[in-house]
Amino acid sequence: MSVAEILEAIRRLPAAERRGLVEHIWQAWPKPAGVAAWKPLKAELDALLDRADRLERAQHVLNNLQENASAPEPAPEPITEPAVRAEDPAGDAPLKNPGDGKAFEEVLAEVNKRFPGPP
Repeated sequence: MSVAEILEAIRRLPAAERRGLVEHIWQAWPKPAGVAAWKPLKAELDALLDRADRLERAQHVLNNLQENASAPEPAPEPITEPAVRAEDPAGDAPLKNPGDGKAFEEVLAEVNKRFPGPP
């Protein structure tokens, strides 16, 4: 069986089985005792770069994040919703999707049925 065939078979597994398989492989993979995976990489970087150079590179990364980061644009509906509610302070405006909701009493009955209180 090729690597591609194995990966394809793994992709077809249910999520819980895939997760279990990955955890099993991770536990079986040889790791140095008491050493986190990032520590050898950090040691190599520390050996290559002096403290001032590391700080300069970290500041460069931080500046790039600050300059290039942007919040996603909100969808138009959440922006207009407060204005719509403000126009109808009594809450008498018709619902957008009246068939989508349930009466509170119906929801409460379902909750009590699924999660009965103490006897």
